[in-house]
Amino acid sequence: MVKAACPRILFLSYTAALGGGELCLLDLAIALRHHSAVLLLTQGPLEQRLRAGGVEVLGLTAMDADGALAQVRTNTGFSLGSLGAIAQVGRLARRVAQISREFDCLHANNLKAFVVAAIARLFGGGTGCVASP
Repeated sequence: MVKAACPRILFLSYTAALGGGELCLLDLAIALRHHSAVLLLTQGPLEQRLRAGGVEVLGLTAMDADGALAQVRTNTGFSLGSLGAIAQVGRLARRVAQISREFDCLHANNLKAFVVAAIARLFGGGTGCVASP
């Protein structure tokens, strides 16, 4: 019997702070470190913890990620400021799509990451998109 190769997973997280979801991501990414990488959209202590656990950490340039999601609020209505954020999220999603093509699955670790991942899929990124907000 031939064993199937493990799929390569790209974990996507909006925040690199150490909250509950990020600590779960840390455990999961370390357990799957030989078959995965983590793409962080912000900088923070999670990055150092992932690297210490032997996880490949990918980052975007400040121009790609800086502020793209900071203006997006999940609890407010539409405003003119939302238009600029939509354009930024679109650019960010295109970049995530490019990176995720090297992976079999794109896993969004939080709600903002899921928005980016879902749009990235429209641009041909990663073959699967899973969310765990």
